[in-house]
Amino acid sequence: MKDGRPYKDALWFSVEKPSAEGVENSAVLTFWFDLNPENWTYGLGYYAAKAATMEKLRARIDDNPQEFEKLIDLLNSQDEFKLDGPEYARKKQAPTEKTQEWYNKKSFSLIHFGKIGEDLFSANLVDKIVSGYSFLMPFYDYFIKADGGQ
Repeated sequence: MKDGRPYKDALWFSVEKPSAEGVENSAVLTFWFDLNPENWTYGLGYYAAKAATMEKLRARIDDNPQEFEKLIDLLNSQDEFKLDGPEYARKKQAPTEKTQEWYNKKSFSLIHFGKIGEDLFSANLVDKIVSGYSFLMPFYDYFIKADGGQ
C-alpha cells in the first residue's frame, strides 16, 4: 500500500466440513485461528450462519432444553471461551431463561480473544489451542447434529 502498511495484515486458518454445493464457507460451522496486528483469536462458530441453521438450532433446543443447558453450564464453568455474535432486534422467546441468550443469536461463535504478547509466542500455545479445541468438541457435535450433519 502507498502508506507503507502491508496489503494483508492478518493470518488465519480454518477447519470445517466441506460445504454443500452452493453453501458459502461463512455459513459452515468452523474451527478457526486468527492472528492480526491487534490480537489473536481462536474458537468455533459461524461467521454468518444462515437463518435456517439458527432455526434448526432453536428447534433442537426446544426439543430438549436441559440437554443444551448442560453445554451452557460447561461453557460457564470456564473462562477461555465466550459466546459472541449478533442478536435479533426482536427477542425470540426461549424455552428457559438459561437458553435465552443463545436463542436470540443471528449467528454465533465461542471465541477466545488473546492479546499480542508472551502467550502467543509461548511454546505452550499449541497445547493451549489443542486443549481449547478439545473442550469445544461437545459443542461441535451438538451444533453439527442440529444442522443436519453427522
